[in-house]
Amino acid sequence: MTKDVGNSRAEFSVQPVVTEETVGAAFFCTYERRPLVPNQPDTICVVDDDTSLLKALGRLLDSAGLQMLLFNDPRLFLEHARNNLVALAIIDVWMPQINGFEVQRLLLDMVPPTPVIMMTAWDDPESEKVAFAQGAVAFFAKPFDDTVFLEAVIRALPAVE
Repeated sequence: MTKDVGNSRAEFSVQPVVTEETVGAAFFCTYERRPLVPNQPDTICVVDDDTSLLKALGRLLDSAGLQMLLFNDPRLFLEHARNNLVALAIIDVWMPQINGFEVQRLLLDMVPPTPVIMMTAWDDPESEKVAFAQGAVAFFAKPFDDTVFLEAVIRALPAVE
């Protein structure tokens, strides 16, 4: 079907919505996502003040079947980490409340074995050095390749026994 949209033409198709009512209940089934990391023990926490990036990372991690919590305030994340197991922390470097390096340091003071992936919109070699010197397992400059990022996340997760 073609439709005029403003000064241009858009092509789209209309697909029926498949539900138990439109297809006999005997033929209806749901798709079960198989996680890339079976038996993931705990939750991945993503900390970034950019809400749109949090949502995008949430969709990316969810597409791999990973459990995550999203925090746009690093102070709330640190409070959560004090009382809960965190399998992996993914932390933005530049945030207004507390910078990511301070969040990384405070987290590792509280729970030393927590793996951390740092990310930033500023591709600065000095930031990368600081992140790794404080124990980060990976560092990414935004925007980054989703596949490479997911591979780093999966490698950073603790082994399940």
